[in-house]
Amino acid sequence: NIDFAPAIYLSTFKDYIEYGKAYEARAKDKSLVTPGVQALADQITKNILDKKDQARAIYNWVSREIRYVAIYMGDGGVVPNTADDIIRNRYGDCKDKDTLLIALLKAKGIQAHTVIINSGSAYQLPPIPVFSPFNHVITYIPQWDLYLDATQELAPFGVLGDHITDKPVIITGINKLARTPNLTPENNRIITNTSIKIMPNGEIHGVSNTQYKGNRELAARYRYEGYIATRAEKMVEDHLFRFRQTGTGEFKPSDVYNLNEPFKLETNFHLDPIANFPGPGAIPVPVGLSPGSITLASFNKPKDKLHFPYECYSGYTEENTLIEFPEKTKIVHMPKAMNYKDKNMEYNSTYTKVSETKLRVQRTLKQQRKSMVCQPELVEGWKKINKVLQQDLRSQIIYEWTH
Repeated sequence: NIDFAPAIYLSTFKDYIEYGKAYEARAKDKSLVTPGVQALADQITKNILDKKDQARAIYNWVSREIRYVAIYMGDGGVVPNTADDIIRNRYGDCKDKDTLLIALLKAKGIQAHTVIINSGSAYQLPPIPVFSPFNHVITYIPQWDLYLDATQELAPFGVLGDHITDKPVIITGINKLARTPNLTPENNRIITNTSIKIMPNGEIHGVSNTQYKGNRELAARYRYEGYIATRAEKMVEDHLFRFRQTGTGEFKPSDVYNLNEPFKLETNFHLDPIANFPGPGAIPVPVGLSPGSITLASFNKPKDKLHFPYECYSGYTEENTLIEFPEKTKIVHMPKAMNYKDKNMEYNSTYTKVSETKLRVQRTLKQQRKSMVCQPELVEGWKKINKVLQQDLRSQIIYEWTH
């Protein structure tokens, strides 16, 4: 790993600011506002008056309309094409997309700058300014302190993939060293509401709806891209198998390509019986076709010991489930609420009896880390919360048929 493995570096640059100036000197004239650039910018932003909305529209256009294709000739590996050439070709690599995005924004009076960054697993810069670990280019708008990556075709405006989150960067043009924002429970979250009805024969009918924000929305968009046309039945089958369920169902994602609207996922499902009805028995909380993110987190058992720093994430997950039992069924016992908290993670679960036959379950998992890189000793905290998750997910609701 470049962050901590021994290495020898040689460079002719005195510092990273000089490195950034060298890139800017070769790229600056590629993003000139030509008549063709101005005409395209005006077309994209027609009838849009708000500057930030104009920036959003331009970003969406470059993300969706310029295909990512890397063709290098001469010094093309480090120098972008001109904005006019990119418009004409309708393709380009990361630095081409950045160049065109800057030119179009400039045409509408919005200043933007190139950002040189690593898109792999490097979170530090070597003390000597060298080409590696830099391997990617994104865009920065100082007016809103906003980073954009137009190579992520399904990323909403201002959302960065986790591979470029909390990374050191050079912002060329303003000669600044900075760092991209970290993930937080506020900007990286998933909230699911599920309603389940248990039939008299034990079968389960359910629906769920999930809202995403930030990096989790980006991941969900990629997951469901092309869902209907190519792999609907297989995805349902695989999802049920992952959670040891059998049955049928349907995912109903919103339009993954509509970057102006938040991505949402609705599902409906029919599960085979997981307990005997009528009669006394016990069941865990069914997942159905909901994302089951907390259950998946419990599957992620940490290693006994780590020797090197590792990538870790911040985020918030909330799962609300309403379970309705058949008539003449009495809920005899509910699991106890669980509450765990340390300085990095928090887990809470509650079980509330709504009526003799209805139960509401809420589970929340909050992860707050200062960095995308955790030190080996922090795995001890994950071990503790993983045991809490597994204990809570093993708990069962005891019922009795009162006929």
